[in-house]
Amino acid sequence: MEILFLDESEKQKNKNERYFFCLCGLMVDENKLFTLDDELNKLRKNYRFSNLKDLRQRLPHRTKIKRTKEIYEILRSNGAKIISAILGDVALKDINAVDNAYFGALTFLIERFFIHLGKNRKVGIIIFDSVDKTVEKNLRKKSFEFVSKEKHIMYGNEKGCYKEKIYPSILFSDDEHSTILQATDLIATSLNHAVWTIIRKGKINLENLPNENKYLKIYWPLFVKSPAGKVSGWGIKFWR
Repeated sequence: MEILFLDESEKQKNKNERYFFCLCGLMVDENKLFTLDDELNKLRKNYRFSNLKDLRQRLPHRTKIKRTKEIYEILRSNGAKIISAILGDVALKDINAVDNAYFGALTFLIERFFIHLGKNRKVGIIIFDSVDKTVEKNLRKKSFEFVSKEKHIMYGNEKGCYKEKIYPSILFSDDEHSTILQATDLIATSLNHAVWTIIRKGKINLENLPNENKYLKIYWPLFVKSPAGKVSGWGIKFWR
């Protein structure tokens, strides 16, 4: 079994009234789950962090880079992979429909998770960082219906039902109780900053994202890529 840990950025609005939203997922095999959690917890305790997200506090730049590299190495050595979705201002016309934004991004991650599970001949479950209770309720309902009823179709060919590989009920957990969700949040924050930068510049090129954030550049090898080495459409999906 594999577990997909999900964390979101808040909806962002830049100075040009451009909106976007990021949802980031970290995939880990059950055989590495406890090792990964233990190693992240040891790092957290060694540096006296109450939460790995303390790394975003006012620490010396060199310290942040060093700790980020340590977190990356723990994730890499335990086989963690990253998939993510970004919704731009067109997709977020109704900026108040938060649950629709979550679900739109979530369907892509479910699809990529399904493909990943198929390649590894595994089944999986999804654990989401806690969000607003109304949003959680809507997500539970929509995701259950989607996974239970929808089929994965690629290039016009049916590849199977999502429920064959993914448990249809999403689980929610507070990230303060999960170092893996905390690490996912750090990656989401780095991705969020890089996306804000490219949107501000008006040059949307997903392959250039790691050049826009020094922490994302460290995490970048964890993102799922195509056989040609491209992250676009494989590890990151962007809806304008």
